[in-house]
Amino acid sequence: MPRPKAYKIGKQKVVGTTTPINAWGGMEMEKVNNLCSWAQKLAVNYEYIDGELWHVPKYWIDERDARGRVGTAVHALWSLYLDPNQPEADLSELTNDQRDEVWKLYALLLEWLRKNPINPIAIEKEMVSRQYRYGGTPDVIDANNVIDVKTGYVNEFTCMLQCSSYNNLAQENNIVDHDLGGIILQPYEGQVRVYRFSPATLKRYFDTFLALLKTYNAEKQFNYMRKKKWGK
Repeated sequence: MPRPKAYKIGKQKVVGTTTPINAWGGMEMEKVNNLCSWAQKLAVNYEYIDGELWHVPKYWIDERDARGRVGTAVHALWSLYLDPNQPEADLSELTNDQRDEVWKLYALLLEWLRKNPINPIAIEKEMVSRQYRYGGTPDVIDANNVIDVKTGYVNEFTCMLQCSSYNNLAQENNIVDHDLGGIILQPYEGQVRVYRFSPATLKRYFDTFLALLKTYNAEKQFNYMRKKKWGK
């Protein structure tokens, strides 16, 4: 199912789990775990402007959007395979090359599943934390792990924080009554790279996620008050 445009508790919007992590990553440069980082690593397009060599942002923005379409399609196929009640995957807007890549990445995930069968409890489950006021949608929750698929750049530390936030969401929303581990699957270069985090690790680093969440919300409130008071 499509990810929500906004997570809400009642009528109040709350931030999604990856936003404070990615905001921090933007400040810490290489630690960001999002499609922009992936795209910047892939982009090699430059042009001369007034005799100087300049990077052209449009190229890596286009690359980011292309990676996003591929990733969305792979996630949709993966979710539909695990749960026939999920919406059909729409590949109509993809180029032929993108479709080929989608099917290759999807095939790698199916191969991993055959060797590592799972029994999902929840798939693409949208949840919010009323206690800490944030939301998230893990790809899969089974009895032992939150499982997320990444088709772009993977940073282990930020993935660990994301899984940590999902572990709390699963317990707070009564999906499970115990700590979960985390598994990140990255289909890449003919294989599935697997990143694993123990339940103890995710529990230990949840405070780090909460600290980032608090910092993000404080900065957001500061910017709101600054605009309200000074119009900047």
